[in-house]
This record gives sequence, C-alpha cells and structure tokens, in this order.
Amino acid sequence: MEQGPPASRTLDRGIRVVEAIAAAGDGATVAELSRFTGLDRAVIARLLDTLSDRCWLVRGPGDQRYRLGPTLLALVGSDPT
Repeated sequence: MEQGPPASRTLDRGIRVVEAIAAAGDGATVAELSRFTGLDRAVIARLLDTLSDRCWLVRGPGDQRYRLGPTLLALVGSDPT
C-alpha cells in the first residue's frame, strides 16, 4: 500500500527519531540520528529537546547518547485494555 505525505511533517520527523533511537539499541548521538534519518542536525536537536523535555528520551551522563526515556517506556509497558 502506497503512503502519501504525512499529515504532520514535524510529528513524522519526531517519530522517525524515536524509531531510530529504539533501533540503535544503546542509544544514538545527534550525528548518528542525522545519518539514520537523513534529517539536518539542527532539526534533530530541536526534536530531541522537545522529546527530552517530555521525558520521552533521556541523554546519558557524559556520553551524549539519547535513549528511550521513562515516559515512553511507561507507554510501551501499559496495558491498553
């Protein structure tokens, strides 16, 4: 099935970043995320700031790698029923 353009480009980019971090296993840096997603580093940095502010992502102490955060992990672990 062919997909058209996303209804929200910003949301689509944020989801792509989260998916790239999840696929990386041990987190990812801004440079790695730029390579994985094809997005500009400045765009990635803004998305990371917002996702981190909401605790969807966390940055490792001293290593500059972003990982899935407690809010996102709680959503994944919640029972939708």
